[in-house]
Amino acid sequence: MLFPQYSDPPPVRPFQDDKPTLLVCWWITIFCTVIILLRVAGRFIRSEKLFIEDKTAALAIIPLLLRMGCVQVILVYGTNNAALADAGLSPEALSHRQTASGLVLLSRILYAATYVYHLALSSFNHFFLITSSFPFLLLLGPGLVSRKRETGSTINLGVPGNGPPHGSATPP
Repeated sequence: MLFPQYSDPPPVRPFQDDKPTLLVCWWITIFCTVIILLRVAGRFIRSEKLFIEDKTAALAIIPLLLRMGCVQVILVYGTNNAALADAGLSPEALSHRQTASGLVLLSRILYAATYVYHLALSSFNHFFLITSSFPFLLLLGPGLVSRKRETGSTINLGVPGNGPPHGSATPP
């Protein structure tokens, strides 16, 4: 057979070899958490209120930290993806490896959930990018016509009947 479907499993790695990986994973997770918290705190200080995209960004911290908890257990216990037959592991160590292998799937699900943060940024910028590139889209509906600013005032985009009298673009 030219291209076998499966290869032999790698040898069992001691936890000592996984410590640098674990350290880098925690460092990146903490760095991302700090960036999210600074973003939410900065917007709250500037506008004195939290918008839906800020709350969504803050909620993205939950799957981020839960995933890192799973990665911690996975790297400490190891997984079943190793040559375990001649490794001489105790039944307790094999049980730990089974648990960690199950957490790999949960870790992947939580990784996908962290993209909630990306969606929060996209929802915030989507309106402004679309309307600045294609201003004629503002005429499509009242949901696109006015938008609350971070200061709480409404932006009047020049549609009749949707703003202060005399066609003024700024509130009186």
